[in-house]
Amino acid sequence: MRALVAYASAHRSTAEMAERLADRIRKEGIEVTAAPVTSIHDVTAFDAVVLGGDVHERAWPPEADAFVRRFRDELGRRPLWLFSVGLVGDRSSALGRRATRWVRGLHYYEPADVLELRDAIPIRGHHAFVGVVEHDDVPRGRRVLFRAMGGQFGDHRDWIDVDEWGHAIARQLELLELALVSGA
Repeated sequence: MRALVAYASAHRSTAEMAERLADRIRKEGIEVTAAPVTSIHDVTAFDAVVLGGDVHERAWPPEADAFVRRFRDELGRRPLWLFSVGLVGDRSSALGRRATRWVRGLHYYEPADVLELRDAIPIRGHHAFVGVVEHDDVPRGRRVLFRAMGGQFGDHRDWIDVDEWGHAIARQLELLELALVSGA
């Protein structure tokens, strides 16, 4: 079983999370390649794909969208997991408690790209993580809103969450491989 962890990362936080995710899957005995989406020219050599990107303005970076458009058919023929890195994750948040509840209630932390892709091809799952929020990476006008929502600058990555999700993906891949070997 060969897996690809492809990512689009504007500020390196998402790249580091993707590499950690690949390392965790690799520790389970799966052959894994982690690479930025811009360096991938073919996905047919992989049995499964994990695709992620950082979220700005409720969207993945344009290069992630281009990757999905270019490989849509191939992605639909293999197990696919998606992850997003933004201000609010499935288990943690860079925002205050009230703002986090509001964002999660509206599913605003899921990028529109993920929702569209979920409707177009089957995915095994989507996981949202929180990344690094640097003061200088947030435009001046948005810093006020970020602070008003109880936001805290800094590194909010939950490495345990990343590791657990990578372990879960590896287990699913092992089950898929067993099913293929047994002819089920």
